[in-house]
Amino acid sequence: VHIMGDSYFGKRKWGGYASGFNIVDEEAYKTAADKGHTAPELTRAALKHLEEESDAPLFLWVHYYDHHEPYDIPKGAKKFGSSEVDHYDSELLHADKFWGLLLAEIESRWNPEEYVVAFTSDHGEAFDINHPKEHHDFSLYSEVLHVPLIIQAPWGRGKRVKGLSSHLDIVPTLADLAGIRTNPRWIGESLIPTMTQDKEPEKQVVYSMFYIPEDAKHGRDGFRRFGVRTNDFYYFANFKRNTHVLARWQDDRLERNNLYRELTDTAALYRYLAADKIQWLRDHEQGLTHLKKKKGAKKTQNKKKRSAAAPSKTKPTPSLSPKINKTKQFQREKR
Repeated sequence: VHIMGDSYFGKRKWGGYASGFNIVDEEAYKTAADKGHTAPELTRAALKHLEEESDAPLFLWVHYYDHHEPYDIPKGAKKFGSSEVDHYDSELLHADKFWGLLLAEIESRWNPEEYVVAFTSDHGEAFDINHPKEHHDFSLYSEVLHVPLIIQAPWGRGKRVKGLSSHLDIVPTLADLAGIRTNPRWIGESLIPTMTQDKEPEKQVVYSMFYIPEDAKHGRDGFRRFGVRTNDFYYFANFKRNTHVLARWQDDRLERNNLYRELTDTAALYRYLAADKIQWLRDHEQGLTHLKKKKGAKKTQNKKKRSAAAPSKTKPTPSLSPKINKTKQFQREKR
């Protein structure tokens, strides 16, 4: 069951967003008294599904959306001030109240070994010097990417573990907890050893990117921005603007001290890691494969028609799947 939090994610805009769910509940946000703050209705809908589906295995995803731009103080919520971040704090506290109601109901219904809760966010909101207007947008700064990941399972509760993790780890972790066979093609790692044995995750590197697969339709590179993070450094680049940042992110959370030109050897290493991973992603890119096939078949038919009508004027059909070249900088690094 998926309870949708806003019309932004409707089928007309994001066709595959809720694929795989037997039930997609859109009534909660559609009937909300305050369309910008739907947490009360989402929580009531979640409690209803818990009641109706309590006798069978249930996967429930509740997508709260209150603490998102535009930032407006919910009716009856605590006021912190007049700035955008103050309004955001009001929205966050308002949503937190209803998260608490849902979690309290879950705890009252089942014993700890009978359920799992995963709590996370798709992005953060940054109100710092790097984000004066757009507070998440397509930014790769840590203020936007560093989000909570809390997993409440029968054991390992109340612990905070060091190390690198990402959203790619959620699916294999939940699959392991549910006793479902994992797919070897999944990129993430199961965090069960981390939760049960206090081990850091095995991964040494986490990648981030701003990727628009639709760019391929226009002959542009869909990998617009890319980042490489280790426990020591975080490097990210904006290829369109040709800007690069290298920072000791754990000590410099806003990435204000750019070491890119100072630590040249380290910067070169992280550029290489970025180039290598981007090449792997390009080799496995499938974002628009189905569209390319449909367009290819249609253009082939058009070409045949033109050939039959005017064979002497027919020109070769241009490539239907434009090759996305690596940036010149990455080409130099690979050599």
